[in-house]
Amino acid sequence: MINTRLTELLGIDHPVVCAPMGSVSGSELTSAVTAAGGLGLVGVSYGDERFIDEHVAKAAAGGGVWGAGCVMFTFDQRPGLWEQVLGYAPPVIALSFGDEEQVKRYVSQGREAGAVVAATPARSQGLLCL
Repeated sequence: MINTRLTELLGIDHPVVCAPMGSVSGSELTSAVTAAGGLGLVGVSYGDERFIDEHVAKAAAGGGVWGAGCVMFTFDQRPGLWEQVLGYAPPVIALSFGDEEQVKRYVSQGREAGAVVAATPARSQGLLCL
């Protein structure tokens, strides 16, 4: 086994992360990576309610350390989807493409929901949160 800050923080066996690529990283790929001891991430931002209910639910049912990859500006444009994702209690949330206000809001809400939250730098401030 390789122990890294990532494996220790997330409680995973291998420092392998499945990128949450839109509709490509669905529940099947996410569950396979998680079952192999890495971090599987479902790409949820460009899906709809049905996609989230199908793929996030399956990832959650598989157990282990999994997560949801979220493009912040899409949730601002599609009310209710963020709350739907949080309803599945992802242990990890990966946030991307947000401004400073979005990063602060989504990081805060994700942490309040009990997730480990990682955010790419805010476009305006170079902010990185873990």
